[in-house]
Amino acid sequence: MLNENVRLAICIGLMKQPSSTDGAISYHCSQSIIGSFSYVCGIMAIALPAFWVENKRGGEPYPQWADLCFLGLYFVGQTGAFAFPLIASWYGPTSILLPVYQASMLLWNLLFMSAFGMQAFKKNQKVGTEVIVVATVMLIDAGPMPSKAQDAAAFASFGNSTHTVIWMGVLAGLWLWSTYGMLRDTCCGAEYSNTVLMSIYVAAQGIGTSSTTSLGKLLSLAEGSSFMLVGVLYGLTGATNTYSSVIAAKKLNQADFIPFAAVASLLLNQVSGLLLWEDWRTIKLWVSYIGIHILIVLGIYDLSSAGADVIDYAAQARRSMSGRFTLPETESRREDARLTAKTRWFVALSAASNGSKASAPAPASASAREAML
Repeated sequence: MLNENVRLAICIGLMKQPSSTDGAISYHCSQSIIGSFSYVCGIMAIALPAFWVENKRGGEPYPQWADLCFLGLYFVGQTGAFAFPLIASWYGPTSILLPVYQASMLLWNLLFMSAFGMQAFKKNQKVGTEVIVVATVMLIDAGPMPSKAQDAAAFASFGNSTHTVIWMGVLAGLWLWSTYGMLRDTCCGAEYSNTVLMSIYVAAQGIGTSSTTSLGKLLSLAEGSSFMLVGVLYGLTGATNTYSSVIAAKKLNQADFIPFAAVASLLLNQVSGLLLWEDWRTIKLWVSYIGIHILIVLGIYDLSSAGADVIDYAAQARRSMSGRFTLPETESRREDARLTAKTRWFVALSAASNGSKASAPAPASASAREAML
């Protein structure tokens, strides 16, 4: 088990260790919000210069040293986006962590893109974002409460109770099926119907996003060989999650894929909280708890009504960042995929949730898209 002093050192002294239930849930949510802020800031470090090149600099790119600075800021932001939610998972329910992170990320995105004039948001986009944010705030009160003793007891029952074994088997089966499907699709050239292909990548995203919250919590509870196993699983699910987002951005309609993936992540995360972490023991307002999740799903549906036009910002970012490095073509495209995996996922999410053409550049032609991808 991670020593408390080690965990506090990782927190970098940003906040005091919570000593009460209210303090724990406040700490839990604040770390999630800081993580989403760091994530959006990292993405903006790449997307904003690409926007300025297209709209304010007449297509003139920044010098290479500036591109490297932007890329450095991106990695700083993504490091915070990884570290803060991981810390948050140690101090509160995973079923609150993910909704708070997603809702605050949408809100930061709306605020940043409005402030810099990158998009003009429609009424339904603003209302849909606020519905998700307000529902998430209500979830903090109606949802499960943090309890270290309950987390430890739930962890001790892993593999001992029938429902945990069945649910872990379901998660493992979905992960194996989606990973096998992605490998056949990308490496073997297997042909799937659009429905099957969508199911494969939605499952990969749902499993990857929801599992990293539970595995992050397990890192604070596991010891010895169990800790090593959790670390390996954390890396594998994170890798398939990132990989699926890159391939899905190339092959699937993002206006359909993103809301399906978001709902799948939310539902799998909530069921894992109820079955694995026994959140049902501390939920006091079941009607409100269920109603809040319905509101969040409806908010996601409302935001998904717009097209994924802002995906073009990803192409611009890639041209302005990686396209100027002197790498062989094949290696350059591989490096591009590695460095911009999460960027493309977020831009696609932004498009599905907040997509508007008012301030966005004209979409690239089909041949140009193919060349960039």
